[in-house]
Amino acid sequence: MSEIIPDSNDATARRGDEESAAERLPRGTRVRDLSDAELAQLVERAIADDRAFFARHRYRAFRLRRALPAEVEQFARRRAWDLEPPPQLRRKVRWWICVHGIHEKLRVRIPFVARRLPPGASARAIWETAASPRTKAVVEAARERGTS
Repeated sequence: MSEIIPDSNDATARRGDEESAAERLPRGTRVRDLSDAELAQLVERAIADDRAFFARHRYRAFRLRRALPAEVEQFARRRAWDLEPPPQLRRKVRWWICVHGIHEKLRVRIPFVARRLPPGASARAIWETAASPRTKAVVEAARERGTS
């Protein structure tokens, strides 16, 4: 993945977060060049957003959103995927994440590629299509165990 963190990546300074300038990534850093620990910090932000989403929308079980470049890179490292689309599609497809909130403390993220989401796209339908049978079995077992 050759995505570059943009120079305008200064949201932490604007929000007044307590993160110091030394802890922020240098401008122009390639996601591919990050260590696993740095990548995990960036992905944790997306996971925290998912956690907050399901806390605000307690009756929702699914969420669709654009994937962060760090998430795609992390999936690639863990699964040894080749994430570069063919050259003719490189500018036409995007990575998306379907998040399934199983219960309050457990969520599963499934990455998928699409040009755009169709109007009225059902997160549940995309989950049914994108999740492997093994993932579905693990989710069902977790649901049966509940939060324990």
